[in-house]
Amino acid sequence: MVWRLMKHEMRLLLFARQTWAWVCALQVVAAALFYWLILQFEYKVGAQLLKKTDSYGITEDAIHPYLAWIALALLFLVPLHSPNTFAHERRHQTLQWYRLGAVLPTTLVWAKFFTALLFWTLVLLSLALLPCSLCCFGKVDLGQLSVGLLAWWLMMMMTQALAMLVSTYCQQNIYAAIITFLSLLLLILVEWLAPYLPQGIFFKSLSLLHHLKPLLGGLIQGQDLAYFFGITGLCLILSALGLSHRACFRGQGAWRGLAQVSLLLILLGGLAGSGFRRDFSWNQLNSLHQQTEALLQSLKQPLRLELYLDQKSPNFEDSEDFLKKLAFKNTHVHYELVQPSQDLLAEKVAYLNLVYGEQRKTLDLSNSAFSESNFYRSLYQLLKSQSHWVAFLEGHGERDIHDLSDQGYAYFRESLKHNGASVISLNLQSLQLIPDNVQVLVLAGNRDPLFPEELNLILDYLKQGRHLLLLMDPQSEKTSLQPLLNALDLRVLPEAIQPLPGRRLDPNISLVSQYPKHPITRDIHTVGVFPWALGLALGNASTWQQYPLFTVKTPSGEQVLGVSLTSSAPERAQKVVVIGNTQFLANRTILNYANRDLGRRILDWLAYNDNTAELQPQVPVDYYFEFPRYSRWLYLLGFPLGLVTVTLALATLLQFQRRQGRILL
Repeated sequence: MVWRLMKHEMRLLLFARQTWAWVCALQVVAAALFYWLILQFEYKVGAQLLKKTDSYGITEDAIHPYLAWIALALLFLVPLHSPNTFAHERRHQTLQWYRLGAVLPTTLVWAKFFTALLFWTLVLLSLALLPCSLCCFGKVDLGQLSVGLLAWWLMMMMTQALAMLVSTYCQQNIYAAIITFLSLLLLILVEWLAPYLPQGIFFKSLSLLHHLKPLLGGLIQGQDLAYFFGITGLCLILSALGLSHRACFRGQGAWRGLAQVSLLLILLGGLAGSGFRRDFSWNQLNSLHQQTEALLQSLKQPLRLELYLDQKSPNFEDSEDFLKKLAFKNTHVHYELVQPSQDLLAEKVAYLNLVYGEQRKTLDLSNSAFSESNFYRSLYQLLKSQSHWVAFLEGHGERDIHDLSDQGYAYFRESLKHNGASVISLNLQSLQLIPDNVQVLVLAGNRDPLFPEELNLILDYLKQGRHLLLLMDPQSEKTSLQPLLNALDLRVLPEAIQPLPGRRLDPNISLVSQYPKHPITRDIHTVGVFPWALGLALGNASTWQQYPLFTVKTPSGEQVLGVSLTSSAPERAQKVVVIGNTQFLANRTILNYANRDLGRRILDWLAYNDNTAELQPQVPVDYYFEFPRYSRWLYLLGFPLGLVTVTLALATLLQFQRRQGRILL
């Protein structure tokens, strides 16, 4: 019975002229969209905007947007193009014919649904020829493409079932289409409304985009499948129940419908609760990096992650998904989402606490986005080095790490301790040695000269290949430091930097807004504030590789106020940072803009081997993609004309056979 009704419904669908008009229009729009996306991808590659560290292949840059736009187009087309819905049948009073044929409501619902499902499946297969054709010119991520096509099919199936349910209770097709579209639009808007609602997590789980986006990225999860199949099954059951209560059909019984809904909920609950999660993309877009997985396997005790991030932040969803991946990969990982207080929200403060046993490290997210690379770097530093020792010299008028006044470094000390470092004060006059467990020695603006014995200890410390942070300002005593500056091949300019006049209260404040590509300044986009800074002149010695960190524009040209140095000897991983300013880390200034983050980054870079604490970039399998010369004409004219020609030829053939009487209704 279902098969015979399907043939009848398919004939009605194929003989409708508006059916072929809709299909041709969709094919032309899809071909134009795909051609534009291909041009955008070629432009990116030609302009070298895709870097190996943060690049995607043609599947993610061209095919993924194409699949997403077509999926959204189905929200309009499927409800609008339903010429033989129940509303249409009721308007033309043809439902009585099914009663005379002893057709059950459930049978009629399934027949109409499977007919529409088969028709739209054929349409989507014609649209899938465009991305699949790229396999002829290069390598494509077929895993992500296959799951994306599955997302098409699930989207279409759910939309068709919802349209059928609405048409059961409507008298006009146009009203049914409008109500269906508004319902789907509400399911989309729920994702943006969820952060403002009391039960945001629950409403977010109802969002259509929340379950569609993972599928378009090549990720299949049990909860996403349960979402689409659940709405589809529920709409079909309710459609059959609503149709059975019409006067032209025999009653089906509420108990039977309740049993069907209960069975459906049980099956979907099992699917959603199974925890099924599989990344089918060849580029592993939804999986952790191999280095991250290896680092997680080394966990011997629970790792607690506390994310302080506003739920309304555009980075909240990606951060939450990443934490879910970590918890899914290792049972030792536990995460907690904490809504920041109003004071933190006003200051736009966001951070992630990593707690491993008694060790703790904070990843500041105020000035940088949460990514796997900065998480790996923080976790590596937390696990591999545990607590590193940072020694601040004292006894010569340096900045005091216990001083809570505006000129002290107490806030900086607490920031380093919160980041997992052990911070101590070191008086070389009394100790007369630098302990071996000191990883970074900090000299922060000595006002009095150093004794020769102390300077010799520092020079010996430097000759051992150990790390140093040297901070100076115009009030620092620099004569006794000259042998140290000579060893570093640096020269301090005699006068303070006079920046170009700008819109700031103090003309002696140097603002740094552009940073070089360096591990210290990676992902920092906020201004650094350096009051009363000294300029540095770089040397030409071959013993050090000097790299300017901070530069300021002055009337006489650019001046360097911060430089990083690495040893030129390949067997030594020695690092030194010299900055012509001490005030930027003082209590009065450290909380301004990027200063605190810069201070943490400098100490992290000095204390760790950044080569092993970085994720190695993975080149996508479809990164290298070259199009032949004729490809543009193929996608500009070939596919649109070819698809439309085949579609019109098929429509003409069916109409001709109908007029010849070879196909009877």
